[in-house]
Amino acid sequence: MHSYITLSLLCGLRTEEARALRWSHVDLDGDPAGRPPVPPHVAVWRSVRVHGETKTERSRRTLGLPAAAVQALHAWSRSQAGERLAAG
Repeated sequence: MHSYITLSLLCGLRTEEARALRWSHVDLDGDPAGRPPVPPHVAVWRSVRVHGETKTERSRRTLGLPAAAVQALHAWSRSQAGERLAAG
């Protein structure tokens, strides 16, 4: 829950956008050697509501991640890896 709240507060994600995120939408490393450098980011291209997809092509956005959000997501990723390992 910590990662969800951190991401929502620091990046301005709406709840329906955060629920739709998958790890494939998150880049925790970015490309600092790129020209121009690419910071860690999250692709907010989907939104889940009861009545289906609400994102239009114009409302899709990619947001840079602040360091605190990157740390929270790294911690969540490690936690999930530990759970997978324990589950076999």
